[in-house]
Amino acid sequence: MWRTSVGQLAGRLTLETIVRSPLVVVADPVVAASGPIPTVEDLGGAGSALVERPAGSLFLFANPGPDPGLFVWATNGSLAVVADPDADTALEEAGELTVCSGRLVVGAPDVVAAWGVDVDTGDGSAARARVHRGRTRLGLIVIARTPLGRAALRVGPGAAAVTFPTATAECEAVPLPLAG
Repeated sequence: MWRTSVGQLAGRLTLETIVRSPLVVVADPVVAASGPIPTVEDLGGAGSALVERPAGSLFLFANPGPDPGLFVWATNGSLAVVADPDADTALEEAGELTVCSGRLVVGAPDVVAAWGVDVDTGDGSAARARVHRGRTRLGLIVIARTPLGRAALRVGPGAAAVTFPTATAECEAVPLPLAG
């Protein structure tokens, strides 16, 4: 069993923020864009669900309380979405998310869709909360860089955690010789 307290997340805390939404999606942005925008109906009455899309699997998490704020914590090796940060929740294995772009995003489904497949931290950081401040405000999204592969998902009442995959030989960058 794994507990959601910040002290037990793998690695040093890189980012803590609140996403205000009754439903959030945790997904690779390419996977999220490969199908329709997720809705509450995709949960099938559950508090969370692993949902398949043409490009892989994504995770939906419903806010269990009346207040739509969900805490999002990110480290270099994991991220967590928690409804009540003062409660430790036992988490159990729930499957894996597909990571094909090297990024995982957390946000309201319509906000994830509006940011699109190219959303990035913008500064090369391991994790960053982004909000578009142009004419059209897209809303808050959390972006975390991760190696390509399958990310382990653990869930419990009011909490979910994703552990980033370990880079494998076929996913690592290959150094190219310099020309000249």
